[in-house]
Amino acid sequence: MKRALPFLLAAIVTIFTQCNTLQNIPTNTTGSLFSLNGAWSLASSTDNSAQVGTVVQVFPGVTTGTVRSIGNNNYCLRERDAVWRNLSAKEAGVFSLETMVNACSGNTVYKPARLTAISNDEIRITGQTADSKELVQVWRRTTIND
Repeated sequence: MKRALPFLLAAIVTIFTQCNTLQNIPTNTTGSLFSLNGAWSLASSTDNSAQVGTVVQVFPGVTTGTVRSIGNNNYCLRERDAVWRNLSAKEAGVFSLETMVNACSGNTVYKPARLTAISNDEIRITGQTADSKELVQVWRRTTIND
């Protein structure tokens, strides 16, 4: 029995690593080269600097980025709103997601977007505004002082 145990464990590990469910779990890390985990501050935006200064935090194993602090609140955000949702790694340094583009008048509007890592400390999100105009945002990694 003791001799069979290592083979049994190896077989179980092989089965689970080949499982499509495990391979398709959404993640906020791509190819173990880049991770979204941490805090991100909006540095620039093509929609009249809406939300510049807002800080979004991403936690390990979570597919959302939540508002930690708000700047230039043109979208009616509230702290702890999920401003990024359905984060999913597509290839090294590239993610698909939905970004919140408006939470005013009781309707929360999300639009599909693409997040690209420019460096370990800078990302670009390309998507659309609530009225379907091009939106490009540059976010920089920051620290949060509690």
